[in-house]
Amino acid sequence: LVAGTVDIAGATDYAFTTYLATEPSLRTFASTAKSDVISIVARKDRGIAVPRDLAGKKIGCTQKQAGEFFLARYLVLNGINTSAITVINLQPAEMSGAMANGTVDAVITWEPYVTNVKNQVAQNAIVFPAQEGQRFYWLMVCTDTTATRRPEMIRNFIAALVDAEFYA
Repeated sequence: LVAGTVDIAGATDYAFTTYLATEPSLRTFASTAKSDVISIVARKDRGIAVPRDLAGKKIGCTQKQAGEFFLARYLVLNGINTSAITVINLQPAEMSGAMANGTVDAVITWEPYVTNVKNQVAQNAIVFPAQEGQRFYWLMVCTDTTATRRPEMIRNFIAALVDAEFYA
C-alpha cells in the first residue's frame, strides 16, 4: 500500500494503528467487519491444561497483527508476565507445521487457521478463546495521496461493498 502497488488494503484496527506509527500517510475510510475469531491453540502433551500453563512456553504469533495484541492482553488477564513466554514469529500458514513438529507449544491465530492447527494436533489440542469478548475491526485503508487524488474511486469502492453485502 505505502509503496503504491495497491490503492486499498484491508487491515485489522490493531495492524492499522501499529503501522500508522511509522507510516503517517495511512488513512482508514471504512470498517467492514467486527470479528471474534482469535484463539490460542495449545498442546496438552506439553503440560498445558489451563491458561496459566502457558508460562514458560514457546508461543507462535504473527507479529504486528491483531494476534500479537490479543496474546499480550490474554497473558495480562491471566496473570502471566509477557517475559515468562517466548514468542516465535510465525505466519498463520506456518502454525500447523510448527505445532506438529514441536517448534512451538501453542499458537495464537484466527480462523480458519485455528481449525487447521486443531486438526493437525488432534487429541492434543486445547483451545482458549483469546479475545474475551473484545472484537477487532476490519478496516479499509488507503494512503493520504489516494484519498486526496482519487476520492471518487474510494466512493465507488464503498458502493461496491454495499452492493456486495446486499447481493450476499
